[in-house]
Amino acid sequence: MGIHEYGEELTLWDYPTDIIPIFPPLSSINLLSLPLIYSLLYQHAKNQKQFLISVLIATAVFCFILEPILSWAGFYNLIHWNYFFSYPIYVLAAVIIKALTIKINRITGKNKIQVSGK
Repeated sequence: MGIHEYGEELTLWDYPTDIIPIFPPLSSINLLSLPLIYSLLYQHAKNQKQFLISVLIATAVFCFILEPILSWAGFYNLIHWNYFFSYPIYVLAAVIIKALTIKINRITGKNKIQVSGK
């Protein structure tokens, strides 16, 4: 269950229309779109500063352009939520995932060096 489903259960927002009825509403955004875009930013950023600036811009597009369009189109209704609340959550998620990825790469890199050194 993604953050979108938790928000719906807590009546922070609602999805009146299921895009694909057999899946939870907008789960494709959680499982495909956001991770794909953030991973592309991670791969193409030359340094931490460029990554952070890219994430801040992409997140602004998600929160202040795409979410209002989804709301206007009737796919997303805010109940006890504001578009500004999503912004730090998306940024924090991108930064934490990048930090975890770097940590995992360092751990697996150390293991490869140790194994090849034997």
